Amino acid sequence: MLRVLVVLSVAYGVSCVGFNWTSANVCPTLKNYNTIETNQNCRYNPNVRSSLRDIVLRNGYPIEKHNVLTEDGYILVLYRIPSSNKDNTKRQPVIIQHGIQGSAAFWVLHDRKSIAIISTV
Repeated sequence: MLRVLVVLSVAYGVSCVGFNWTSANVCPTLKNYNTIETNQNCRYNPNVRSSLRDIVLRNGYPIEKHNVLTEDGYILVLYRIPSSNKDNTKRQPVIIQHGIQGSAAFWVLHDRKSIAIISTV
């Protein structure tokens, strides 16, 4: 009896959470979101709700995280995507900064078309 109760509880929990990890989560227009469950124009994008690290690694690039302590005690988190080019002698660093309330992930949301990825090639 207890086993049946546990199985039913887990099944109910999974159905409530919506265990489908590949259902559509992005649409080309705002109007399409009204019918996202059945709309053929909407698709699944693995970058939605992914961390910067996950997105960069998914695209085949390494990533480094650096914590910088300022003089006034504030901790800045900086990310570096090293160049895929083996000859770094002529390369210059590219620093990009997101706006207030933004995230470093903004710079990699378009996978290999993103400015953070393009600037490493």
